Amino acid sequence: MDALRDATAEALAAARLAPLLSGVHRDQVRQIQEMIGPLGLAVRNVRVLVRRSVAAVEDGEFVPPTYTDMVEALAQAAATVQEQLVDQAPLAEVQEDLITLARRSTWSHPQAGLSAEVLRAQVRSTVVDLLVLSGMGPAEARRRVPATREEYDPGHVEDEDR
Repeated sequence: MDALRDATAEALAAARLAPLLSGVHRDQVRQIQEMIGPLGLAVRNVRVLVRRSVAAVEDGEFVPPTYTDMVEALAQAAATVQEQLVDQAPLAEVQEDLITLARRSTWSHPQAGLSAEVLRAQVRSTVVDLLVLSGMGPAEARRRVPATREEYDPGHVEDEDR
């Protein structure tokens, strides 16, 4: 990430010094610079997710299949983001998939232990980072990741509440 930050700073400086190229390249470099923050956060969150996944496997902890499905969906969304960036296509298309994943992540499993819940939390945090990377404002991205099932589904009533 440091190398990417350095490279974009150098590229922006070069774009400023090259008047014939400055318009297009400067805008592209600025876009890349704006992505560095959320990209760095996403990388950190995925690193935590991987470390906790390894711990869960090594310790033989129960991880609900729905949680592993969320991790797979996150990987697919990240791959789509990568494809869109390479193709210089709008990232807004991946937002709906990320929002759907965010909604799925509000449901905890009653038998999920610490490692599983850390996985779920890291999926949620990474979704926010990828939403920001895709152009959504940070406050809006956090709002689109419901904190609880009740926030996502206000009509939901737990069995013990009936």
